[in-house]
Amino acid sequence: MTPASEPASIPGPELFLARIREALLEHFHYPAVARRRGWEGEVVLGFQLREDGRIEAIRIARSSGYAMLDRAAADSLKQVGPLPAGLAPSTAMELAIPVIYRLDG
Repeated sequence: MTPASEPASIPGPELFLARIREALLEHFHYPAVARRRGWEGEVVLGFQLREDGRIEAIRIARSSGYAMLDRAAADSLKQVGPLPAGLAPSTAMELAIPVIYRLDG
């Protein structure tokens, strides 16, 4: 089967990640201590997206170098609710998403 013959209605990981990224922004937290100390970095979170849209098995796939930022990123993802039924995958999948901590000015 070639990619061109696949039905267009089957969402791919990019759609799931876009929805999760939007929801993650609502729960994003930059710890005050980390801000004061000028800590910046990128955490990559690995997780499993279940068939019912739930996010499970969250883990630090790549650390920012600061445990506080890593924990804050994971805690933010834990607060993301399940994807709506129509936007959940047909089978569980392993995904990863970056969470960037950057101080502006």
